[in-house]
Amino acid sequence: MTALWLLLGCPWVDRAAVMDRDGDGVGAQAFGGEDCDDADALRGAPTTPTYADADGDGYGDPATAAKVCAPGARVQNADDCDDADPDLPTQVWPDKDGDNSGSDTSGPTLGCEGGAWSGGDCDDDNPMIGPGAPEDCFDGVDQDCDGVADDCGVGDALVRATGLGAQLGQAALLGADFDDDGVGDLVLGVPSYSTVVAYSGASIVGGAAPLDLEDAALTGIDFGPLAGTTLAAVDWTGDGRVELVVGAPASGTSTAQLSFLELPAAGERTPTFWIQAQGEATYSRLGVGLAVGDLEGDDVPEIVAGDPYEGHYCGGAYVLRRPTGEVRGDLGTVDDYYAWPESDLGVVRITEACGDSADATSGAGLGSAVAAVQAPDGTTHFALAAQGADDEPRTNVGKVVLVAGDLGWTGTVDLGDLEHHGVRGIEADAMFGYVVVAADVDGDGGDDLLMSAPYATGEVGDGGVVYGFLDAADTFDAGWRYADEADFTLSGTVERSLFGTGLAVRTGADGGTSVVVGAADHPSDGATGAVFAFSGPLASGVRPADEADFTWFAEARGSELGWMVAAGPLDDDGADEMVAGAPEDGQGAVYLLQ
Repeated sequence: MTALWLLLGCPWVDRAAVMDRDGDGVGAQAFGGEDCDDADALRGAPTTPTYADADGDGYGDPATAAKVCAPGARVQNADDCDDADPDLPTQVWPDKDGDNSGSDTSGPTLGCEGGAWSGGDCDDDNPMIGPGAPEDCFDGVDQDCDGVADDCGVGDALVRATGLGAQLGQAALLGADFDDDGVGDLVLGVPSYSTVVAYSGASIVGGAAPLDLEDAALTGIDFGPLAGTTLAAVDWTGDGRVELVVGAPASGTSTAQLSFLELPAAGERTPTFWIQAQGEATYSRLGVGLAVGDLEGDDVPEIVAGDPYEGHYCGGAYVLRRPTGEVRGDLGTVDDYYAWPESDLGVVRITEACGDSADATSGAGLGSAVAAVQAPDGTTHFALAAQGADDEPRTNVGKVVLVAGDLGWTGTVDLGDLEHHGVRGIEADAMFGYVVVAADVDGDGGDDLLMSAPYATGEVGDGGVVYGFLDAADTFDAGWRYADEADFTLSGTVERSLFGTGLAVRTGADGGTSVVVGAADHPSDGATGAVFAFSGPLASGVRPADEADFTWFAEARGSELGWMVAAGPLDDDGADEMVAGAPEDGQGAVYLLQ
């Protein structure tokens, strides 16, 4: 019996070999070992920790660490800070300044808290700088971190028209004090409605926008067909009251006229007095161009009104001098004055022969734009644009004429008989002289002359160019110049963007100036229109639009932002405000650029 029990004990069987059949040194799980597959020597005990992933987001709960042979839904990372929420963790950027945008320099990392859910912050030490921050258009800093400093959308409209077909935004005048509160106000022309409206500067600067036409403190009516095409302000009668001058260049066979409303004024008002165009109504657009200046240096202002249809579309202008008596109501036509030396209203008619084609498309159109130019010696010249003028053998290249001297009290003067010079265009159909502005942009005390050509070739074909001639009154005394001799140019960078439809000069609180250019068809993210501001002093060189110091882009498709730009004071801080018109933004809108 003893021998039998020894046989049953099998003392010659290797127990270690049974517990580790594949010989990998790891015992089988059946014998309390950790071998995940005891038939495969290459697969022993699990070595990689795994973690439960209850929310199935691919991140494991660090509290559930375990080494297992069959991980199943377990994952090999312990990055989940909330295993009940599949949206966490997520990318988190460090956000030192607490503006809810993080720095890309030191991020992102995975996390649930302690940072921002988005990056792109180009200055994580300044809570006023980051993606989506409002851009300050006058400090050279890229507040919204898009890589471009001072590129600004226009935001909400300052004034928005609600009437069908109003096309608000074609003309504006800043600085006339119509409500007699001691600071400037905003007057807008609404030619489609043949009216003007005005808003108190206090309501604008105080942030009451957006406004509409019904909010206007002044509404001018019966100012003539297409009233509000041009606007000016002047104490023309010398009684200490400023008159708002409104150009109404007519349409069809109606008669053009200049209307005057004495300021201060409020409510619904009709003109105080008005003067109508001469001759055949079809051949007159009196008031398309309008400027005010002291042409004779006697501290008495004159009004120069362009009439590009004068003389069967050759064009011309009328110089209106201060009347000797009180004026009220209908003053008649300019015919009633320039032909009579003894008239109590001094009117000089300036004409230029260009052929009797009776064709608005081929006429020179002298007077389509007008500007008063102050010379360093205190004298004043006036500039008249003729967009369709020829320069043989070139046709339709345009010109801007500078005229000065004593023209007399009344009468007709042919431009060819006057001592005059100016600038000739260099490119056919460029619309040279579309807008003409005189201002001191180089800070030497004399006006410089800016003229736009929205279809001129600059950086690109039909890109548009603004030409700048310094000390214009003195420069042109030496003779005629050509546009490509300009002291400086500003150029559009997109074909047919209409760079130069709007043109103005803004004066800052420090006395420095900026040239502001509208490009009504400039594309930007599906919207149409832009405004570019170039800081002075401007003295030489070429500045393309994409190197402007400040830029505002339209935010509505087809809005034509920049069709008009204007600058002037609306408060007493010493700096001009700026507005831009967008006549195709809905029924038309005006934006405050800031």
